[in-house]
Amino acid sequence: MFCAFVIFFGSAVCADTVTEIFPYQKETDSVIFIDKKTKEKRSELTYTLKKTLSPGEAAFDFYRTGKGKCDKYQDITWETTARLKEKEGFLYLLNSSCVAKDPRGNIILRYEKQFDYDNRLITWRQLDADGKIEKEARYPIKGKTTDDVTLVYFLRTYVANRNTPGYQTYYFLSNEPKLYKVNIRVLGNETLDLPIGTKKAIKLKLTGDMGIVDDILDKYVPHTYVWYEDAPPHEWLQYEGLETSMQSANVIAYVRERSRK
Repeated sequence: MFCAFVIFFGSAVCADTVTEIFPYQKETDSVIFIDKKTKEKRSELTYTLKKTLSPGEAAFDFYRTGKGKCDKYQDITWETTARLKEKEGFLYLLNSSCVAKDPRGNIILRYEKQFDYDNRLITWRQLDADGKIEKEARYPIKGKTTDDVTLVYFLRTYVANRNTPGYQTYYFLSNEPKLYKVNIRVLGNETLDLPIGTKKAIKLKLTGDMGIVDDILDKYVPHTYVWYEDAPPHEWLQYEGLETSMQSANVIAYVRERSRK
């Protein structure tokens, strides 16, 4: 444990270090996504996180490959990458990307995101198959921010520090694109029976902070839940919620296999 003053967010926190929360040099998870309504499998994915240590900080490179259905697309493959960095006890997302291809190998979707903390600016881009910008959006960095690529790893720091000030809200950049403020509520413990074994889990509920609209959305939009192991290092177990955006399928994703080095 250590206490760190985080200049960027203007608050002092006392938190587990990111290297304690991510103790392995390499983590690989095999993940299954199923449609909550039909119970049909939508996709299979492999998540890989690699840690690189240097004096005073740690960097993390994330790779994810998938095949199957995603959002409105059928029978596709995709690759996502991201780079994250530990600084003063927080996990910062530096950049992420996604490239999706059809069965013939043609690029049908391509996103890139850059996080500039010096200028407090996020740049989101949609690119064509040749890398030319089709659409671009910029948002101010208002606080700790993540995206669909890095969410399950980003929230692991929240679980480890759930009783620490500064770990109750975050910002989420979607590919619509929109920047949402999200509130985290700890619902308590549950036991999950998964292919990797029976696990005692901490259950989180994630709710978009939209003021008076919250109560309306709560009735009509599927709830978002994430489960992490109760025991340190609080590894991710399961997700339930919208697959990508407000118009996407309501899914359940869970870890099927694990490898740690």
